Amino acid sequence: MKLLKSSLVIAVITACAALNVSAQPKSQQIFSARLERGYSPALYANAPYHPTDFTPGEVTYRGYTYTDLQLHLDLQLGTVIINSPFGRTVYYQASELEKVKINGLEVVYLDKADHRPTKGWYEIIYATPHWTLYRVHSVKNVTDIIAGERKKTQFSLSHKLYIAKGNRWSGIKNVNDLAKAFPRQKDEIKAFAKSHNLNPDINATEQWIKIAEHIK
Repeated sequence: MKLLKSSLVIAVITACAALNVSAQPKSQQIFSARLERGYSPALYANAPYHPTDFTPGEVTYRGYTYTDLQLHLDLQLGTVIINSPFGRTVYYQASELEKVKINGLEVVYLDKADHRPTKGWYEIIYATPHWTLYRVHSVKNVTDIIAGERKKTQFSLSHKLYIAKGNRWSGIKNVNDLAKAFPRQKDEIKAFAKSHNLNPDINATEQWIKIAEHIK
């Protein structure tokens, strides 16, 4: 009887340990990716990151969502760079992740297919079944410059707003441009923005969302 009880206790302890081992690595698993090499200042005048600094975000990888991460996007390679608590940075290809969010907004890496304007990271500001407002981050061009006595690679980055209605893409610089995309509501959209003192620049996410929510 004592032997049976001992066996049961050992079985319970083993099962609990197994559960703990399987659950425990979940929070750390995301940091087990490949190490990022980065862009050496000796060879590069700048790095094609957005944002420049690590920013709060989350990723979904193999069905598990990792929150409270510090990350940013590589616009040249289409990778997500994650700052780990172990003093290193790791990266994932966009295709390896089911979802990426940065500063609360979902971002997707897309090429130029389906009439899209460029290859890059598309930040979804506001989406409906019929149209989507994007902020697109991409590498405009790559050039060599002379810095001191060294030749270095320099990335010219682009950050632009677009509205997509099916396969039709339109650049957006201001409220008037957004209003033009909705001819029947054009005057109403401009009046709404004016009455609420909304004159957003490209980074004014909350203002763009407020205007977008007004569009029927």
